[in-house]
Amino acid sequence: MTFLGSFMESKTLEQKISILGLNQKAESYLAQGKLDEADTTCNEALVKLEDIALIYNTKNKVVEAMGNRKLAEEYYQKAIVINPNFSQAYFNLANLYFQQKQWDLATVNYQKAIKLNPNFHWYYQKLGTALMQLKKWNEAVNVYHLAIDINPNISNYYNDLGQALTKLKRWNEASIAYQKAIDINPDNYSYYCNLWEVLFKAKKWHETTVTYKQTLERNPSAYWYYYQLGYVLHKQGLIDEAIAYYQKTKDLKSDLAWVNKDLGDALLEKRNLDEAIACYIKAIQLQPDLFSVYNKLRAIYRYRSVELNQNQLDQLINCYQEAIKIKPEFTEHYLNLANILTQQGNIQEAGSYYQKVLFIKLRKTHPEFAKKYGDLIGSGQPNFMIIGTVKGGTSSLYSYLIKHPSVLPAVNKELHFFNVNFNKGIDWYLSQFPRIPEQHNFFTGEATPNYIYSGEAVSKLFNYFPKIKLIAILRNPIERAVSHYYMIQQQGTETRSLEKVIAVEMKKLEKMKNSSQFSADFLRGIKPKYLSFGLYLYFLQEWLNVFPREQFLILKSEDMYENPPATTKKVFDFLGLSNYQLLEYKNYFPGSYPPINGDLRCQLSELFQPYNEKLEGYLGIKFNWK
Repeated sequence: MTFLGSFMESKTLEQKISILGLNQKAESYLAQGKLDEADTTCNEALVKLEDIALIYNTKNKVVEAMGNRKLAEEYYQKAIVINPNFSQAYFNLANLYFQQKQWDLATVNYQKAIKLNPNFHWYYQKLGTALMQLKKWNEAVNVYHLAIDINPNISNYYNDLGQALTKLKRWNEASIAYQKAIDINPDNYSYYCNLWEVLFKAKKWHETTVTYKQTLERNPSAYWYYYQLGYVLHKQGLIDEAIAYYQKTKDLKSDLAWVNKDLGDALLEKRNLDEAIACYIKAIQLQPDLFSVYNKLRAIYRYRSVELNQNQLDQLINCYQEAIKIKPEFTEHYLNLANILTQQGNIQEAGSYYQKVLFIKLRKTHPEFAKKYGDLIGSGQPNFMIIGTVKGGTSSLYSYLIKHPSVLPAVNKELHFFNVNFNKGIDWYLSQFPRIPEQHNFFTGEATPNYIYSGEAVSKLFNYFPKIKLIAILRNPIERAVSHYYMIQQQGTETRSLEKVIAVEMKKLEKMKNSSQFSADFLRGIKPKYLSFGLYLYFLQEWLNVFPREQFLILKSEDMYENPPATTKKVFDFLGLSNYQLLEYKNYFPGSYPPINGDLRCQLSELFQPYNEKLEGYLGIKFNWK
């Protein structure tokens, strides 16, 4: 080596040592928040030697802290070009993309950092979080396991793993992960909440109860755990114990609306009406837009589960009127007030509140219509109706339709006027719809899936609206029956097993299948109706004996589930409207239940096959249900 070469090597080494010192100085300034000093120090180092990746990495962190993310990205990339094996630069670049929610780019750079340095556990944790954002749950689970393998003492890694497992509905594994997080850090209340959630979903009531009692032993003043424990006990039907824990929650924290609501529910089950109503009113006073309490009170009105006396009704009326003053753009207090007025026979006053609900809805869903025709808001009438079937997807279909600019919603999707609420009168019914301006191609309607089974609904509807367009969406009767059973079971009114109720109903159907009395009337008289409601032919014959076939559109549920845009377009064509594509076709109220065994499915397939074939022949439509 020449003297000059040796001198240059020595000089470069001296520079590197100097730059390392400057880098440490810049990092120190950065940690103290002295960004200008840190930036000046980085620039001094870069002047001395521009090809050190380390200083570019630090310079980038300074620039990023100053808020210049674009320049920061350039510095990180330059550091990587200088030293492609610099894992920290990849990691910092990934963090930059993470902050910008560029999940794919963040994932790629985290993976590069891990490849260069596979022993840094926090690399895996950040990669797992990015994968969660991409909904790559299985990959996230694997990555979190790797982080835990390297460092098994960080509670948040187990919590992150639990969240990924929860997304995959692997409840048992998730509960183990959350419990491990609690073991490491028993003071983090969110871990208990996450554990409670998965135990609750897995219906492990005893384990859930134990978890919260242990928590209360550690922190007896934690109101949140009293509430959660009350909620779990309530779900187990231990009402007196639940009430005691709800009340303890209120003693510790009196301003929680949802606690008052749930305490009201428990008191209602004990038939302590005055106390229950007082809790519901308190919940509304604390949070005038708490939807769940209005929904509960509406259910009392709709299903007549209990009879409220005049004093209780007056209290609720006053409560709703006060809530309206506080939250005038909320709809539920108007709706509940209108329902009470309807019950009292004040149909005209009730109608004004129903129309207020419509106007608020239309301002949100159809702002152009509300702005242009708001002064025309008043009782209207439907020009289309979805008549069935129960558990056939009517909620999803109706939701898709009313997003069209020319399809206006009713007050509620299901009005049950022609089969249950007919005594309320036609004025009440018309007040549920927006008034449509003349000479304009707007549609409005409702979707009561029980109409298809009601013989009375056919004639009543025809008397009032003989030209109305009717839509029926039919589902494979086997899937419909199973879904219907589990819905009723979840409501708490069906305690028998699926196999038992099906056996009972099959016996009744088999006994009468060759009888001349086998008709829609006979099917309406059968209890239960899980299978009977799938014999669509007999019910549709009643409708098509009254309404012309051209006023009917028959759809297949399976087609809508598979291709919602195509099915929705069929309806728009039927109504004479232009097509309208949605950004998302959400499946509303999907059932979640175990598959039925093969033998039972075969029995049901044999039962329904001849009826399905007759239906196909009658309608001229192939359903291909198996």
